[in-house]
Amino acid sequence: MNGTPLGLTHLRAPGDAVSHSVAIILILASTASWYIILGKLFSQLRGRHTITRAIQSFSRGDRNTRYERIPKSCLRRRSPASPE
Repeated sequence: MNGTPLGLTHLRAPGDAVSHSVAIILILASTASWYIILGKLFSQLRGRHTITRAIQSFSRGDRNTRYERIPKSCLRRRSPASPE
């Protein structure tokens, strides 16, 4: 297996410290990018699921119990701020 040109050791061998550090930085940046991409994907999917449930609940006329726990003072329409 040492003679095969397809291993990682074959790619690392001719490089110096600068090329090794650049490769490590690129791997870390790629990993961080995929972490952010997948996190946003799961967030979008969760949001889409929540919106779908809300639309179905609204169309059925169900009462959302989460809103019943909100104090009525928070639900009142506030008057717009007076211009100065």
